[in-house]
Amino acid sequence: VKGLSGAAISAIAWDEVTASLVIAYANRSVDILSRGTIYTITAIRYSNNGQDNSINHAYTKDGLCYFSTASGILILDLKQRVIVNNFTIGNAWEPIPVNQLLADENYFYASTVQGLKKAARNSTNLSDFRNWNAVQGTSSLPPGATGPLAKLQNRLLVGKKDTIYALEGDRAQIYYVGSLPLQSMTTTPATTVVTESGNGKGRIVVLSEKGSIVSILQQPELLTSPVYCLYDEGSYWIADRKSGLQRFIANSFSGYVPQSPLQNGSGKLVFQQNTL
Repeated sequence: VKGLSGAAISAIAWDEVTASLVIAYANRSVDILSRGTIYTITAIRYSNNGQDNSINHAYTKDGLCYFSTASGILILDLKQRVIVNNFTIGNAWEPIPVNQLLADENYFYASTVQGLKKAARNSTNLSDFRNWNAVQGTSSLPPGATGPLAKLQNRLLVGKKDTIYALEGDRAQIYYVGSLPLQSMTTTPATTVVTESGNGKGRIVVLSEKGSIVSILQQPELLTSPVYCLYDEGSYWIADRKSGLQRFIANSFSGYVPQSPLQNGSGKLVFQQNTL
């Protein structure tokens, strides 16, 4: 794809409703790639609200894109291509970094520096922090900042440092304890693909639905700083900050160099219609 407005991608997501690829950059600009046309959104980049709107994650739902930022959550309408709302969910309206947002049928879940928070999707005022409740207070999820989130069947997986908790209803149980800090999680219908890295070491761990280790992908020369991994039709696609894009299939690794600017990326990946 040529004609994008930035190079250092901080978040990327696909929206089924509008058939749009949302690309956010480190400079806070956003591109919407829809049916061969690129629409550039600069409202976040040039916002004068006095807050840090650096984008950490993008999540799409029903034609909206929810950006987790360094100060809260911003919502972009992908049909109208305008910012339609923002949520400041820190205690007492304090702007706080949000690492990721996910939703199920009933709730939004936000991973923040104040821990995991949830809010009813049918709430009439999600801009009010009082409608975002700390999950730690009602479950066995330890207090403190939370990291990556993922959904596996009817459970929410919550990462904290090197540990993943499975949250079902109001009860959290330890699902997996790793050997390195968690970077990201993705899921298939029956497995969780965990990316771990730290201190120049990295690995990909594939877990069963019960949290037991199915396999470990590890190559010291290649996987030193993996940040993201996606599984698709027998292949594991791995983004490593140092070795770039790697594909693991049939017990072997192979590197790929996209036709793009040569620089370190964020490692965000997305699949749509057999295209990475």
